[in-house]
Amino acid sequence: MNQIMRYFIKSSMLLGCSAFFFALLFSGYPDTGQAAGTGTTPVEISLTGDSGSTSYGNPVAFTATVTDTSAGNIYPEGTVTFMNGGTALQTVALTPSYPTVATAPSGLPIPSGLKESCYDGPNSFNPTPCPVVVSGGYTFQAYSYDDNRSSFAIVEYDSHKNIIRQWEAPGARYLYQITIDSTARTVSFWGQGGAQVTLSWSSLQAAVSQAQFSSSSLPVGIHSITAVYSGDTNHANAESAIFTQTVNPIATATTLTSNASSAAAGGTVTFTATVISTGGSLPSGTVTLKEGDFVLDTKPLDANGVTPFSISSLSVGVHTITAYYSGDSNHASSVSQSVSQTVSPMDTATVVSGPATQSFYGDTVTLKVIVTAVENYVPNGNAIVKIDGQIQGSAALKPDGTADITLPLLSVGSHSITAAYTGSTNFKSSNSAVYPLNILPHSNANLRELTLSGATLSPAFQSGTVGYQAAVTYDVYSVRVIPALENPYAYAVVAANGQTVDAAVYGTAGVPVALNVGGNPIQVTVTAQDGMTQKSYVINVTRGKSSSIELADLILDGAAFSRSFNSGTTSYTATVANSVDSVALIPKTGNHDETVTVNGKPVISGQSSEPILLHDGINYITVNVIAQDGASFQTYSVAIFRFASGRIDIGQATKGISYRFDIYGDGIFNSLDVRNFLGLLQPSVVLPGS
Repeated sequence: MNQIMRYFIKSSMLLGCSAFFFALLFSGYPDTGQAAGTGTTPVEISLTGDSGSTSYGNPVAFTATVTDTSAGNIYPEGTVTFMNGGTALQTVALTPSYPTVATAPSGLPIPSGLKESCYDGPNSFNPTPCPVVVSGGYTFQAYSYDDNRSSFAIVEYDSHKNIIRQWEAPGARYLYQITIDSTARTVSFWGQGGAQVTLSWSSLQAAVSQAQFSSSSLPVGIHSITAVYSGDTNHANAESAIFTQTVNPIATATTLTSNASSAAAGGTVTFTATVISTGGSLPSGTVTLKEGDFVLDTKPLDANGVTPFSISSLSVGVHTITAYYSGDSNHASSVSQSVSQTVSPMDTATVVSGPATQSFYGDTVTLKVIVTAVENYVPNGNAIVKIDGQIQGSAALKPDGTADITLPLLSVGSHSITAAYTGSTNFKSSNSAVYPLNILPHSNANLRELTLSGATLSPAFQSGTVGYQAAVTYDVYSVRVIPALENPYAYAVVAANGQTVDAAVYGTAGVPVALNVGGNPIQVTVTAQDGMTQKSYVINVTRGKSSSIELADLILDGAAFSRSFNSGTTSYTATVANSVDSVALIPKTGNHDETVTVNGKPVISGQSSEPILLHDGINYITVNVIAQDGASFQTYSVAIFRFASGRIDIGQATKGISYRFDIYGDGIFNSLDVRNFLGLLQPSVVLPGS
């Protein structure tokens, strides 16, 4: 029997070794330079990076996670080699990711039906931050159930706080601490009263080991990174899926400056391009200077990332110049902001002269424009003449650089004449000094006609009459004053009630003037073309007073009328309890021109009257509304019935019924109100024989 067993063991060992070497020959794993393990237990290996895209020179970190998913749950040992395609980057020893206790991170989603219930002792109800178990990049938190059962709900989260799984662990609730037994490989969740739930490490998560590698020397490009596990005496070797890592060139910024934003034609302009990188390293390569798509020059950067360009070929005008950096193996290309470069033509001088600086309206005026340049050059092109800032004539320069320009018909008054040379390819434009020209004016300040819209002047208008009257009713709030000038170069100013309203000129539709109640003096002042001769016309417009006696609303403060207020209804009643000893009225007029009195005392519209004291029984209040004209008025009567503290006599009951008080409170006066009044009567005793 023993010989059979020894033979079986020896044969198994030989078969195992053969299988192992066969696997090494045909597994296809890259050559990492590390000895392969002898184990056969399969593992899962994953590879993650802190960023899938970065710039050259920035460190990137990779984490390889090797997991034993078998029932043995043995933490993998050995090494992991990080590969960039077929090139080994670095070999790192695996570190077992044993469970540890930490404080719960914020933002973990709590499943429905569970709650965080963590306290600082087994018999305490002082809340404390919850502990959690962290293992292999996963977090395990013990929650209590909303129904307070004696169980923990164990919830597993991944590194992105996603819920992976959850299960119930009976035996304790209300967590106060977590302990880890590394020897027994267990985790204990302690709850209320010292009760505990103990779980094996394997029940939380498969045995996980990790290796990390960081590098800042990956070249620019796209890299296929893998992690190759060596295996150990228990585990077979394995290779991760590819993690794609992109390394981008370092961003650069190119600036462009000019030694002079404006230069003369034919002169040399120096442009300086400077290229800097965000990573602090100095770029190399070339810079191309362009105007639009046209290449002006291309030069390499110096050791400081700077290159100057000397350009003398720019034509007259404004040029938009841009620098383009080509980039190099580690630096991205970039384009500068454009620089506006002005190349100016030759300076010129313009002079204007004429026969005289004064003329009468209608005379023909011809001016001579003379344009000169430096060094006896004679400009060519066109000259223009501006009158009061507006172009009024133009002419081509003659061979001697002069032009004669006849002015159009000018209005009466002073005018500013200037001449301008428009320039040409090689000559800069220029403006003359002001040439003053005075056209003598007229002195007519008469109106041809004066009318009012909506009113009639009295007497009828005549040019020699300067005083007028007009009357309108209260409903006319404004009129339009329409003056017509005898001389079109004069102007009129309208003033009402001492304030200037507007200026009016010949042919307008009129000036609106707001009217006050009573007299409104309107003055039309005409100023002649010479600016000195004036004539004033005065219209006194009388606007009548308002006869409105409308009361828009009447509010009883402290009680309520038996019916809603209506301006056409002048009598109102109300009932109040004996506990109400005073009321006030708030009248509101329609247009606030009326005067209101309550029991003879003035009250401002929209404001409360003085308190009106009430006695038991009927109280009468009179509200008078007096129109603005003082002749029209309206009276509103209010009767308020105040209940006595006890019974009422027959007189009070009779008055209440006659005034139709709604004592029953249903909004109408009917037999129920009569019955209530009779029920309040004081009983009378009638003696026999009386």
